[in-house]
Amino acid sequence: MLTIVLKILSILGILLLALFLLAAAVLLLILFVPVTYRISGAKDEDGFRISAKVKWLYGLVRLQYGYPEPGEAAAKILFFTLYRVKIPPDETAGDSRKAGGAADSNIIKIPSEKFSGKIMTALQKKKNRSKSEKKRTASIKKTGEPVNGKKAGGTETDSSGKKTVSDSGETGSAAEAGTTAKTGTATEAGTTAKTGTATEADTTAKTGMSAEADGPGTNVMETDAVEENHSAEEASAEENLSSEESVSGFGKILQKFEKIKYTIHNIYDKIKWIWDNISYYLELLQEEETRQFFSHVRMRTGKMVKSVWPRHIRADILFGTGSPDTTGYLYGAYCMVSPMLKKGINVTPDFEETVLQADFDIAGHITIWVLAMNTCRIVLDKRLRHLIKKAVSPGIKTVRKRAA
Repeated sequence: MLTIVLKILSILGILLLALFLLAAAVLLLILFVPVTYRISGAKDEDGFRISAKVKWLYGLVRLQYGYPEPGEAAAKILFFTLYRVKIPPDETAGDSRKAGGAADSNIIKIPSEKFSGKIMTALQKKKNRSKSEKKRTASIKKTGEPVNGKKAGGTETDSSGKKTVSDSGETGSAAEAGTTAKTGTATEAGTTAKTGTATEADTTAKTGMSAEADGPGTNVMETDAVEENHSAEEASAEENLSSEESVSGFGKILQKFEKIKYTIHNIYDKIKWIWDNISYYLELLQEEETRQFFSHVRMRTGKMVKSVWPRHIRADILFGTGSPDTTGYLYGAYCMVSPMLKKGINVTPDFEETVLQADFDIAGHITIWVLAMNTCRIVLDKRLRHLIKKAVSPGIKTVRKRAA
C-alpha cells in the first residue's frame, strides 16, 4: 500500500516538475529571445510602397503588412493564419453592403394570412362604428331629438305632435333657484340703496344743523385747521420717504462694497494657495534625492530606447523644392545634423525641379528582458516611493488648510 502511494506521489511530482520547467522555458523564451523587425519602402513616380515584418522565435510567430499590395495585416504561427484585416478598409465592400441594405429596405414585406385577417376585422369594426355615429349625429341635427325620442332640454313629443314638459321636478327646482337668486339680489340691492340714502340724508341734516348753530366763522376756522394738519402730515411723510430712500441707497452701496471686498479676499486666498503649492513643489524638485532619482530614470530610459533603436538603417533620398534657395536651406540643415545620424543615410538635393524620391530599409530587434528589467528598476526604487509620499505630505496639507 505504501509503495503504491509513493509511486502516485512520484508521478505527481514529476508532472509538476515538468509543468514548472515548461513554464520556465516559455518565460525565458519570452524574455531573452529577441523580437526582430524590418520596415522597407519606396517613394517614386509610381506611388508609395511599404512592407513591414515582425518575427519571433526565428519566424515561428510572424506579423506581416504590405501596402498597396496586398493591403492587409496578418498574424501567423507556422503555416496557420490567426488574424487578417484590411488596412485601410475596403471601400467597395462597404458600398456593396450599403446597396444591399437599401435594396432590402425597398422590398415590401407581405404579412401573413392570420395577421391580415385580424387587421381586416379591426378595420371593419371601426368603419361600422363611424357609420353609426354619423347616423346618430344626423338624426339629432334634423329633429333636435336623440335616438330615444327625448330632447336635450327635457321635453317629450306625444302622438299628436305637441311637446310636453318632462322632468317637472327638475324644471321647478331650477325655476325656484332662479327666482330666489333674483329676489335675493334685488332685496340686497334695495336695502343697500335705502341704507345709503338714509345715511347720506342724516349726515347732511346733522352737518347743516351744526353749521347753522355754529355760524360761518367756525366753519372757516375748522377747514383751515384741517388743511394745515393735512399739509403737515404730507410734509412729514415726504421727509420719512426721502430719509428711507437715502438709507436704502447707502445700504446698497455698502453691500456692493462688501461683495467686492469678499471677492478680492477670495482671489487673494486662491493666488496664495497656488503660490504655496508651486513653491513647495519647486523645493521638492530641487532636493538632492529627487535629482538623483530623475538622473536614474533618465539613464534607464536611455537604455530602453537604445535597445529598441534600429541596428540597420539605409536610406537614399532625392529631393527638390523647385526653388534653389529653399532647397539649399534644407540641405544645409541636413548637413548640420548628419554627424549624429547613421552612415547609411544619403541625401541628394535637386536645385532645378520639384521632386521627392526615396528608398529606405530599417531593421532592428527588441529584447523584452531589457525593457522589463529597466522598468522594474525604476518602479522598485525607494526614491520613487519617497517622492510620492512627499508630494502628498503633511506640509502641503497644512498649506492647503491655511489657504482655506
